[in-house]
Amino acid sequence: MVSNNSRYVFSQGKWRLFTCLLVVLTCVAHGASVQELYSDEVPVLSHDDAGRQQAMKIALEKVLVRVTGKEAVTDHPEIKKAMAEPAPYISGFSYHRKASEDGIEQQWLKISFDKISVDRLLTAAENAIWGASRPETMILLAISKDNERHIIHSGSTSPVVSSVHSYFHELSMPVFFPLMDVEDTRNISIADVWGLFGYQLMQSASRYKSDTVLAGRLYQKNGLYSGELSLFFRNQRYNAPPINNLDSAGLAKVAASLTGEVLSSYYAVASTATAEKQVIVIEGIQSLKSYAGMVGYLEKLNGISDVNVQSVIGDRVIVGVDFPGSLKKLEDAIALGKKLKLKTYPSGVDSVSSIPENALFPDKRLYYRWVGR
Repeated sequence: MVSNNSRYVFSQGKWRLFTCLLVVLTCVAHGASVQELYSDEVPVLSHDDAGRQQAMKIALEKVLVRVTGKEAVTDHPEIKKAMAEPAPYISGFSYHRKASEDGIEQQWLKISFDKISVDRLLTAAENAIWGASRPETMILLAISKDNERHIIHSGSTSPVVSSVHSYFHELSMPVFFPLMDVEDTRNISIADVWGLFGYQLMQSASRYKSDTVLAGRLYQKNGLYSGELSLFFRNQRYNAPPINNLDSAGLAKVAASLTGEVLSSYYAVASTATAEKQVIVIEGIQSLKSYAGMVGYLEKLNGISDVNVQSVIGDRVIVGVDFPGSLKKLEDAIALGKKLKLKTYPSGVDSVSSIPENALFPDKRLYYRWVGR
């Protein structure tokens, strides 16, 4: 309940109206589709039991890697046992026909897995869960062929483009190549890409509002690639193993594996951790729409199990959330959608004494400004 103190924007009567309207707006905010992490489809030759069982094993393996971002997840004894008998984790399956990547129509088995059962399995195997909100990765690859260098762009006919999209899609990681139009040509230097100069590459990605860049310098000969791949993220550089005579599919697999390993280490949340109450102070809430958008955004974040609006002070909202991780992990999760801008301290507040005592845990709070729509 919001106090009638004169500092507060809403009277009790207006608050009741606000709450009613919020219900409607929050439903709208939740309407965005999220890519399904817990289902997959596998090509099959027939409806026989043996083929179906094998397809289910393959699908479960793909889902486990996707939900954790780590290929090594399948090495754990508990995971191997589950993959041998996938039936307890399946919530449903169906057959359908569609064309494969080579254009040939064939039969597919789509398998849906129970999220609770899969998460419980991963928790038992001491793996963190990576939610559906994931950052976009910009791909900057400089290719040297016949003594000439070029940057692969989104409209390129290189098989690398389709292979990268395919492997990143398998891991549910958004990815894109630059347009290399006039603006990109001015801002993205092939010398910077070839030199793997992280600062310059991150600057070039600012046009696309991407915080993650997968860059490489590669020699191409007879359809095979050799060279280096590096992921630049949070002012850090992460290197893949040396690339030696890989085709486009092999190259894409290494790129996707490196990206998944790094990003999941930041964003995946261990469900074994006990959820603790964290407090977020958010400024810039000017309307019912921004309020609903803010609440809906927080509710969708990976790991958050409860969102409780504690107070509204002017355009400032104080929110308590239950989150099973450190304050830094929560900050990483919030930063992903770029709808909340981190502040060092809320403007207009000289001390925490101006914020209700029961709304704050002094050692556990983050300050933001809402910049979403």
